[in-house]
Amino acid sequence: MRGDSAFRGENEAALQSAERAIEVCEDSGFVVWLAHSRLMHGRVVAELGDRAAGVEEMRKAYDLWAGTGAVVTTPFYLAMRAEGLALVDRTDEGLALLEQALAIVNRGGERYYESEVRRLVGVLIMQGAAKVGLDRSAEAESWLREGHRCAQSRKLRSLGLRCAISLAELWLSQGRRSEAFEVLEPAYHSVGEGAGTRDLVKARKVLATARREEVLH
Repeated sequence: MRGDSAFRGENEAALQSAERAIEVCEDSGFVVWLAHSRLMHGRVVAELGDRAAGVEEMRKAYDLWAGTGAVVTTPFYLAMRAEGLALVDRTDEGLALLEQALAIVNRGGERYYESEVRRLVGVLIMQGAAKVGLDRSAEAESWLREGHRCAQSRKLRSLGLRCAISLAELWLSQGRRSEAFEVLEPAYHSVGEGAGTRDLVKARKVLATARREEVLH
């Protein structure tokens, strides 16, 4: 299972794909790919609402993966687990996993998912701070900016869009509408297909909100 459906926001299709992949891997003894499939399955389960079960499935799948001795793509899996933990408000645990992911990135040079790891650090910092009534927006912004720079430097447009959305949402909450437009519009238009996919739909909603607020002010 490659997980494309999950990243497009097609959760039901992603769930079916993961379930089929799990069956194939169990029948054939593909332990590494079984771990991958179960982790993706858990992430979709969490997204669809059974958050505790999904988070636990991801944990077990990651342990299975780590038990094989595999290292490649580990930052990706840690980031996926951190996303799941954010859904159940376990942001401190999620941040700890992202710290591990960055350590692996810096040690091994596997940087294709670095921008998303950095974006998630910023997102979880804001989520955790809001829970206890703190303002850590400047720290979060620094992480989001760095994630955006990473994506741009590697020409990863879809990951760059995610960073731009998170930055725009933060800046809109602070009344920084022109900066939100400046970062999000080019990122949105840089992705030339998949208009109905999750991130592009969200980007349009954020841009529409920014336009409404611009008119009101």
